[in-house]
Amino acid sequence: MDGVSYFSADYFESRDKFRQAVRGAGGRQEIHEHPSARGPLGETLTVDVAAFGRTYAPKVFFNINGIHGIEAYAGGAAQLQWIEDGALQTLPEDTSVVLVHDINPFGWAHETQRNEDLIDLNRNFINFDHVPATDVELHHALANAIAFRELSFSALVDAWRNVLDVARELGKTRFNAALMVGQYAVPQALKFGGDNPAWSNVLLRRLAEDHLAHAEKVAIIDWHTGLGQYGQPCPLHTWAEGSESWQRTARWWGEDAARIGAQGLTTGSAAEGDANTSSVYGSALQALFDTAPDATFAGGPIEFGTVPFEAIAQAAILDHWLMLYADSQEPSTAFWKAQMRTFFAPRERAWETSVLNHAKRFYEAMLAGLFEW
Repeated sequence: MDGVSYFSADYFESRDKFRQAVRGAGGRQEIHEHPSARGPLGETLTVDVAAFGRTYAPKVFFNINGIHGIEAYAGGAAQLQWIEDGALQTLPEDTSVVLVHDINPFGWAHETQRNEDLIDLNRNFINFDHVPATDVELHHALANAIAFRELSFSALVDAWRNVLDVARELGKTRFNAALMVGQYAVPQALKFGGDNPAWSNVLLRRLAEDHLAHAEKVAIIDWHTGLGQYGQPCPLHTWAEGSESWQRTARWWGEDAARIGAQGLTTGSAAEGDANTSSVYGSALQALFDTAPDATFAGGPIEFGTVPFEAIAQAAILDHWLMLYADSQEPSTAFWKAQMRTFFAPRERAWETSVLNHAKRFYEAMLAGLFEW
């Protein structure tokens, strides 16, 4: 396969390419069919997983893609390129690589960031016996701010202005904290984390048990798109500066990237002092940390920038509107779904080439680092 042809037209094409590439490279394949969600034309949806190297190896490179559905184009292409490079066919005895092609197949197939239950999966990995408090007043205000009758570009701009009005009225600190944390009370508002573990949550925890239960050292990449400069990587991570995990991540990514990316996702079960306390609840990486509490982790989420932040904010509003109000039979819905693709995976050669080049460097540096660890 050549260059940007690693990118696919949709979830189904990428899934077919992934399966073919894994077979060709001699990887072990797992196919997990969604029990209820279906594609736009009633197609079967699956989470496909590939494993290379020895089962129960003490060192594991665990790569998640597609938590936010439509953001999976870049990660799917990066995984495909890495498989076809041949590097995964000659792993040392103590190392394995696990690739999760798309943990949210409904989101990718339907061109949305959310899952089949309107949930932001990256807020779903909490302990539902102890649900974080929700700023209900603020999230109801946000739900009202982004409610409008007819979809248009001007309506999206107006809705974003309404959101900024809510931030000014209720306080920017309160607004930023609530929006980052996610919420568990208002499904009609943004960043809804659900009221129980989603199917993808349960599956990812099972995959972590299968592949990480014996792990001692784990390298992680969780691919996303949207944040950062156009076509450039925006690495994020979970680690407190100076910790072993931070130092190793800095070695792989560079110290500047490690410092800039110190957003902090709560690990909860990692070694004391090894993870930041964060305002973000329910990150998918929590499934990995919970499963292997004695393992040492390094790496983290990596975004690829697409459009300016204000446009990404409007895209979140558009996504919300399409999920709640759009008629899938209306021709205009296809147009707006195409706009979602533009926001999160531009069909532009320079962007796709940049993504593949940077992803290749991250994979190579982290795998080499894992070998030496």
